[in-house]
Amino acid sequence: MKENILQQLSQAIGHWDVPEIPKEMALGDMPGDKVDIVDGHIQKANLIFPELLALLKTSAEEGNSGKIVVAVGGGSGVGKSGIAALLSYYLKEIGIGSYTMSGDNYPHRIPCQNDAERLRIFRVSGIRGLMAGSFYTEERRDKLMKFQQEERDADPHLVSSEP
Repeated sequence: MKENILQQLSQAIGHWDVPEIPKEMALGDMPGDKVDIVDGHIQKANLIFPELLALLKTSAEEGNSGKIVVAVGGGSGVGKSGIAALLSYYLKEIGIGSYTMSGDNYPHRIPCQNDAERLRIFRVSGIRGLMAGSFYTEERRDKLMKFQQEERDADPHLVSSEP
């Protein structure tokens, strides 16, 4: 695994070209999280990524596990989630597996309670949106209840069949 990562990084350093950004891409793991990729995120990620490649190569050479953690930090609203999603996408494009783990704004809860709070916010916001747009019907209520009982209501794949 480590040799493969080193090979992929070595090939990309100095030869990386910005890939086309797809309209649909993985953005993080937090249900209901709103992440929009804008030009500013792309510009920043494009500046960061070549530098990150060299740092990742050094870390891979020095480490034993073949796994590296990259943290993206900054103030609220500066684009951390968008930039992290792009960096993760770029890594996948050069053949390195990557996962974007979202942070949260609930530091006083244990992690499983954070997940429950995110899901609660997602559900309440969805129903409020339906109500505000006069789209809440008995049929939609029944579908939502079914999806919630199956714990599938936050599945992004449902958007195409159940807009």
